Amino acid sequence: MSESNKEGSAMEIVNIYIDGSCIHNGSPNAIAGYGVYFKADDERNEYARVVGKQTNNTGELTAFIRAVEKMNDELIKTPPTKKINIYTDSEYVIKCATTLGEKLFKNDWKTAEGKVPPNLQLIQRIREIYKPYKKHINLQHIKAHTGLNDEHSIGNAEADRLANMAVGVIVPSAASAASATLDYLDNTLISNIKETPISMKHYINIGFDYKDGVKKLGAKWDMSCKKWYYEDNISETNKKAIEEIVKISESDTSNEEKVASDTGVDIEIHKKIYVKIPFKNKDAVKKHGCRWEPEKKSWYYMSNLEKHKIDSIKKLEA
Repeated sequence: MSESNKEGSAMEIVNIYIDGSCIHNGSPNAIAGYGVYFKADDERNEYARVVGKQTNNTGELTAFIRAVEKMNDELIKTPPTKKINIYTDSEYVIKCATTLGEKLFKNDWKTAEGKVPPNLQLIQRIREIYKPYKKHINLQHIKAHTGLNDEHSIGNAEADRLANMAVGVIVPSAASAASATLDYLDNTLISNIKETPISMKHYINIGFDYKDGVKKLGAKWDMSCKKWYYEDNISETNKKAIEEIVKISESDTSNEEKVASDTGVDIEIHKKIYVKIPFKNKDAVKKHGCRWEPEKKSWYYMSNLEKHKIDSIKKLEA
């Protein structure tokens, strides 16, 4: 694909797909990575660990930086010979490269509250390399994990695969996954289709603080509809235990003791302790394990939080 520059020469269109990843995001042992994908077997494809702060956002920002840096030799040509399209599923990246980045620059790289924003060095680097050439770089947002076979869905999936490889998570490529699926259909599914049991999904409403409990019992997260579910093929004991956790989550009347049911499974639940925190102390209490509950418009911590963290939170109360 090509279009013309001002002098009438054909400009090649280059599509680049970027993504970031992070396992254990938000924890001390987080590992972040990024992926940059041009096309199949392209030597410019790249994935690596993030340097410095390990979060999903630093992975996303680093991916964008590396994509632009890889095209630097083309961008400095006069007249330009390539039109570059960079596709990302991160709205945060787009804001950092455009509106948010400009606001920070005009405010001496401070937020409206006069604070240093997260990932400042990466945002500054993005402005440095993107602004001079932004008329030649088309930054576009695309949906993630669509499962479709169009060019952009495949490109996004490949960038995601590279980003996951950077943190040690192996995901099959779109091509190999499709091939493997066809082989499976040819060799197994068609011949056994009448004998293959269908495992039904049972979707459940579960609070954030109870997700680890249902995961241990076999529940899974459905990315497409963003809900937890369990399948028929787990044990009846675990099904009953999951449903009991759902009831506890919905009633939100948990206590600190282990709730043992007739299922024979112990479910450890801890209650929320609500606290009044001044706005100026919100970042401090977050570091100690406090969370914000939008429905009650209040900060809280879980009763099983370490004592020294609870003591620190109490000192910051209003």
